[in-house]
Amino acid sequence: MGLGIIAYFALRSEPPVWIAPLVLAALIVGAERLREASATGLFLTRAAVLAAVGFVVAQSWAHAVQAPVLRHETPLIAIEGRIAGIHPLEKGLHLELDSLRLARTPGPDTPERIRVRAYDSSLPDDGPLLPGERVRFHGKLRPPSGPVLPGGYDMQRRFWFTRTGATGFVLGKIERTGDAAADSGGAVDHAGERILLGVRVLRAVVTDRLLAAGDAIGNPDAGALAAALLTGERTAVSEELQEAYRAAGIAHLLAISGLHMSMIGGFVFFVVRALLALSAPLAERLPLKKIAAVSAFLASAFYLALSGAAVPAQRAFVMFALVLFAVLINRNALSRRTIAVAAFAVLFLAPETLLEASFQMSFAAVIAMIAAYEAWGRQISGLGHTGSGRSRSAVRTVLVYILGLSLTTIFASAATTPFASYHFGKFYSYGLLGNAVAVPLMGFWIMPWGVGALALMPLGLEKLPVTAMAWGLDIINATSLELVSWPGATFPVPQGSGWALGLATFGGLWLCLWNTRWRHAGVPMIAVGLLLPWTGTPPDVLVSPSGRLIGVRCESPPKGAAPTTPAATGTGMRSGVGADTGSAPGSGPRWLFSDLRRERFVRSVWLETWGGTGGRFPEAGQTACDALTCDPLGCILEIRGRRIALAFHVEALMEDSSRADLTLAPLLDAPASLRGPHLLDRTDRNESGALAVRVLDNGGFSMETSAGRRGNRLWTRYPE
Repeated sequence: MGLGIIAYFALRSEPPVWIAPLVLAALIVGAERLREASATGLFLTRAAVLAAVGFVVAQSWAHAVQAPVLRHETPLIAIEGRIAGIHPLEKGLHLELDSLRLARTPGPDTPERIRVRAYDSSLPDDGPLLPGERVRFHGKLRPPSGPVLPGGYDMQRRFWFTRTGATGFVLGKIERTGDAAADSGGAVDHAGERILLGVRVLRAVVTDRLLAAGDAIGNPDAGALAAALLTGERTAVSEELQEAYRAAGIAHLLAISGLHMSMIGGFVFFVVRALLALSAPLAERLPLKKIAAVSAFLASAFYLALSGAAVPAQRAFVMFALVLFAVLINRNALSRRTIAVAAFAVLFLAPETLLEASFQMSFAAVIAMIAAYEAWGRQISGLGHTGSGRSRSAVRTVLVYILGLSLTTIFASAATTPFASYHFGKFYSYGLLGNAVAVPLMGFWIMPWGVGALALMPLGLEKLPVTAMAWGLDIINATSLELVSWPGATFPVPQGSGWALGLATFGGLWLCLWNTRWRHAGVPMIAVGLLLPWTGTPPDVLVSPSGRLIGVRCESPPKGAAPTTPAATGTGMRSGVGADTGSAPGSGPRWLFSDLRRERFVRSVWLETWGGTGGRFPEAGQTACDALTCDPLGCILEIRGRRIALAFHVEALMEDSSRADLTLAPLLDAPASLRGPHLLDRTDRNESGALAVRVLDNGGFSMETSAGRRGNRLWTRYPE
């Protein structure tokens, strides 16, 4: 099924909606006719049927969620809408709004949903905002942005599936204009909508109370982390702390998943069963284990709704629910079948999540752990018993727990490494140490107190359990900050292709799903998939989708080299622009950028993707890299015998284009007489999006664009 979903998203053009159902019907007929034929043929046909199901599901959802997308950036306009979601940030909020009214925007062009950034100064003074309230403010909106580099994360696709048609920011104060009942559209008249709105309000209130409790005890980080663990709102966690958690290999603690679901559900199961067992009559007459299972299911369902039902939480809930159902019918849960059912359910309801890091890493970790413990679980558990078969001692129990925790971390870390490297461009070295400290604290101290915070919140007493949570969280924070300071905590990984990740994924599944010796053939597949990114070459020049940022990859001249000047390099800079200082550039950074003030997010993604450090283009009269010279009008880059002109003004465009092998003018409109395959101007950039240029060894150019990588799909038919 996943292969079918990948096939749909990998296409460069949107296929007709009738083709996939027709193929699916033909495959179903073929599978029926092969029912009595060879087992191999029947197996392959049924596999093809499921792949076709995945393709149909993905295409159906892509068309079903279609909603208006803003076509052009707006000036400052009046915006009114209903709050559909609130996400706290370190400074301010992200607000999701629906039931919109936008000034100077025709009704059919009004997006169904938008996301705006509101700083603290814009928030109303008469209390926190809540989902369901109608608000009005002035702000600016723009269409969702595309990838900031070819092959990068596609935010337009993500927003398409959430029906978000614009992003922007708030200017001035936000005014309340009413609650959800005031919505003339009547969207909250349905019972399902009222329930969903009630959950959103509850989630926002609980998040706000946890953040307030952290502020009250003088530990805002504890409040932000408590919100991340209990409601899934981790946007308030500082970026420094999130990076420390990633470097320590414990970032999974901030994404509600199987660990959290099992802790909450398991805690409720244990407490309910233990309390009921205190009464002998109840213990004799009632099936306490089944009652505890139902209680744990209800608690887990509540936790799923409160946490926002992210993909890892959905997977964890389905698996935990199946385990509890097995308890009710006196059966043992089959782990690999359980994970398969969970994956099928998630993909059927949200096929686009297959492309997200959260889905891939969550399922990869669980599959790896299931396979490992099915293979070696008895040996690990047997270490807790003596040779004569006597029950394990307390010391052996602790040792087995530590061993199990260590092995679990190793299995999960190994399984998620290809996905973390692909999506985040980094490898984290000290995950074993970080998890050895964090996971026991999380299970035995922090999450039980989290349950207490939720239970005591209606009484206004959440401050006490949050204080207890903070003691454990402070230890985890100190550990992660210490580990991130150690040498070699992170290693940059070059950007890899989807084929490399696919090969590593296929090798991992081959290793984990087979039971015979040939399962080990998956190991070389994983190794090749991990090594392929290192065989690629980073771009020599990058251009952002807006054209306002240009990055040049370079190596500085060695220390002690003679001063390099524009005249000495023969770059053909315009006469009379800038002075020749003759100063040596020194050992500069690997990447140089045209601007260090704007496009900070784009610049950070480039550096995370390709590694290295960043600096600014050289001043007029100086030279950086092998031969990058600039003046106020533009730059000239000499690389491997080819000359690339970067034109910022028309004068540079007119003068340098005739002497350059390639001219990039992403903010200029070139005259018709200059247009051609070796000149890219604003018109070309509007069509191409982000651009990556490589100078080949044979003297040619390789130019890759985000538009070329994505093709003509439903979510790409609007300007970037």
